[in-house]
Amino acid sequence: MKTLFPFLILLLLVTTFSCKDDDPDTPTVSPTSFDIGSQHFTATETSSYISNYGEMIKVVGDGFELYITVSDTSSKLFAVTDTLKASDIGKVRCIFKINNEFKFSTSGTVSLDSGHKSGTFSVSIEDLSLTNGKLKVDTVINKPISDFTQISKTDYNGFPITIADSNDWNIRQIWSTEERFAFNLKPATTPESPSVLAAYPNPCNQYLALNMNNPELSSTDFVVVNANFEVEFVFSGINSNVCMFKMDGISNPGDYYRMYYRINSSENFYGSGDIKTLK
Repeated sequence: MKTLFPFLILLLLVTTFSCKDDDPDTPTVSPTSFDIGSQHFTATETSSYISNYGEMIKVVGDGFELYITVSDTSSKLFAVTDTLKASDIGKVRCIFKINNEFKFSTSGTVSLDSGHKSGTFSVSIEDLSLTNGKLKVDTVINKPISDFTQISKTDYNGFPITIADSNDWNIRQIWSTEERFAFNLKPATTPESPSVLAAYPNPCNQYLALNMNNPELSSTDFVVVNANFEVEFVFSGINSNVCMFKMDGISNPGDYYRMYYRINSSENFYGSGDIKTLK
């Protein structure tokens, strides 16, 4: 009897904890979800990428992706803008990928709690309206969604200092979803071309020079973005194979940035290169 009594107490405690685990009153947090018309979408994973410039929220579900880029981590209410600038506060842009098509936000708002762990949204994305949006972040990642740090280092004459990054300053065909913010890029892939750029010096101080292999002298547009894909500079309609860009006024001298470019011709060609600025 003496040995049986402690066993009964232990059994009672285990049963009690088991009942607490099964308590139907324990609140559950629903995953990110939204409606498009009568169709309901539920996310399988929502991740938040935090950088020095703001926050990129990536929502993934069955057959869709939603990218929400907010301008800062202190605001609670964000309004959709057509260009998210580095100086913006309380602004947001979205990309929605469905059926291998990419659509960009045109209007709406996103509301987040003080910790940016949950919120609501109602956003128009071209011909689609995402309504009854409920946001719940599953994973917080304290680094940018893309790595800009693998620069192709060059000296003041354009000679390479290190082995070049194979993705830098070449015309590319494949683009991640977040990169499409730079030019509202819609095609799943873009045309191939042998055109190559040389950027120098890299790291750069006040100026960055570019040499382009563009025999037709087609006009070229350049967009410099920070790690949250906010626009730092835009240089449009450049018709020269040699050009120099003034980098004064960039948000955080000493940090890494990426320059996207589009060569405008009968077919548009796209490329990019990573840059480090000096303090």
